[in-house]
Amino acid sequence: WLLEVNASPSLGRETRLDVRVKNAMIADIIRLLDPAPYDRAALARVLKRRLGKMAKSKFSFQAKNDNDLESDLREILGDNYYPRRYGEMPAYLGNYDMLCPHTKCYERILKLKKKMFKTS
Repeated sequence: WLLEVNASPSLGRETRLDVRVKNAMIADIIRLLDPAPYDRAALARVLKRRLGKMAKSKFSFQAKNDNDLESDLREILGDNYYPRRYGEMPAYLGNYDMLCPHTKCYERILKLKKKMFKTS
C-alpha cells in the first residue's frame, strides 16, 4: 500500500491511531532500507584523513582513481557487511508492495501506455 508521496509528509502523532500507524510505518521503512551498521570512530578517522589529504593537494574523490576507497569502506563497515545488490529484493518488505518494475501491475501499465501513445 502507498500511504503518501510528497516532499513533506506529516509524521506528527496527535492521536492513538497516528501513533499506531505511523510508528509501524517508520519501523517498516527502517527495516526495508536496512541501513548498514558502521563504526562512527572509524568514519571520523577516515574523514579526517581524507579531508587532510584534500586540504594539502588537489586530491580527487573520484571512485575510479581512489585507491583507498575499498579499504576505507572496509574500515568503516567491517569485513562482513555486504550491501544488497542492485535489483535484489529487500529481505523485509513489511506492509509495502513492490509496484514496479517487473510486476504484473507495472507490465499492464506499460501496455496501456503503449496503446495510448501509439503513433499512426
